[in-house]
Amino acid sequence: MNQGFCQLTSEQIANYMTAVERFQPTVDMNGANRVWECTVIAARGMIVKNNAKLEQAINGLTAVFDYVSDGGGFYTDGSFLQHSKHPYTGGYGKALLSELTSLLYVLGGSKCSVTAPGVRNVYNWIYDSFETVDGVEKSSASGWSETMPGVHWAHIAGDNSGRDIGYYFPGGWMIKGLRETRTGSWNEIQRTGSAEPLTRTYQNL
Repeated sequence: MNQGFCQLTSEQIANYMTAVERFQPTVDMNGANRVWECTVIAARGMIVKNNAKLEQAINGLTAVFDYVSDGGGFYTDGSFLQHSKHPYTGGYGKALLSELTSLLYVLGGSKCSVTAPGVRNVYNWIYDSFETVDGVEKSSASGWSETMPGVHWAHIAGDNSGRDIGYYFPGGWMIKGLRETRTGSWNEIQRTGSAEPLTRTYQNL
């Protein structure tokens, strides 16, 4: 626990937590702002030992996990919008992912673990939405294509821990990046495989 927090009196803690409840009593925003709201409410719930507040925060996260077809949030093609219409993958999108994974880690393994089915989409976001070239976030939209000269390094986030891919180009190199959505079935490459069509977004360098 933070040393400064330990030095607070019970009265000071109660006063601060009352102020937090006054200004952040509910979850009513979306995207990264919603995750921040849930984090504040969850933290207060843990400090004052209020299970109802923890449940409120956890339930508030459910809407964040779902893919959207319009407005703000993550799309199945890897793009992310904040404030309904602004592409913000490298800004609000990255902040959402950072704050959300921290909160999931804190709650994980406890009675308050997040069990919403959509939580598995977080792994997909990492794989589908984030690529960095020479420190610059690249577009997450399906159909993005760019030829980049003089590249020294590139990083593509994997779909799970330990599956990231990194590239280093001594002296700089011209590379082409492509993000596209493909549809196919296992049966097309192995006759004993399923014929059910699968659609995924792929990132190539």
